Amino acid sequence: YRSPSHAFDAVIGIPFLGMNYRPTPRWSGRFSIFGPDNLSAEWAYLLYGPVQAYAGFDWGQQEWLRANRDDNSNRLFFDEKKYALGLRFPLCKAVKLDLSGNYEFNRRLYENDKAVSHNVPEVDLDPAFSFQAKLSYRWM
Repeated sequence: YRSPSHAFDAVIGIPFLGMNYRPTPRWSGRFSIFGPDNLSAEWAYLLYGPVQAYAGFDWGQQEWLRANRDDNSNRLFFDEKKYALGLRFPLCKAVKLDLSGNYEFNRRLYENDKAVSHNVPEVDLDPAFSFQAKLSYRWM
């Protein structure tokens, strides 16, 4: 769905949803869900020129197959939620730098044959602050 007059676009499917909204030239927002366990939201503000400040929330899950596990259908899951405040700006035409401070919470590890953690032992990790620097390159 695309509505240029309302500065809104969305992609809707199963099991995903992605939306972008730009109410003013300086403000923008995005929201996405992929499956039942990956959610991301962000509000950004254009400070000066191409420099953008943002606040966001992410909830995601990663999974791995652990070697020598007792049950071959089991996977190792890592689940976390994260708040972020950051700055994003180009270093040159194709290279962008993204600096953020994050608060990560509800972090846990567990092993199961499905993504739900009911009635399985889990390891809860303490909340933590982190700093992240991402360098990206986009070719045109």
